[in-house]
Amino acid sequence: RQLIAAANADVVCLQEVAPESFADDFAFMAELGYDGVELFRKGRFRPATFWKSARCRLAAPAAHKDRVLLTSFWVGDSGTAQAK
Repeated sequence: RQLIAAANADVVCLQEVAPESFADDFAFMAELGYDGVELFRKGRFRPATFWKSARCRLAAPAAHKDRVLLTSFWVGDSGTAQAK
């Protein structure tokens, strides 16, 4: 939590998050201004991506296959956003 807050990154990608405790483990991300998406399919641990909603928005729905979570973003103000 402290490292993520200190980094103040626009996008945070995590691997090996646990579905059983995800909501509790990462509830603080909303307090820091992040939206997020996670991939929970078969298996014990899965990836998750969070982004600062004030700086980024999803350019397309998150895509996933096997152990990969692919997210693309529009970055910047709504009037100057560019795909990344």
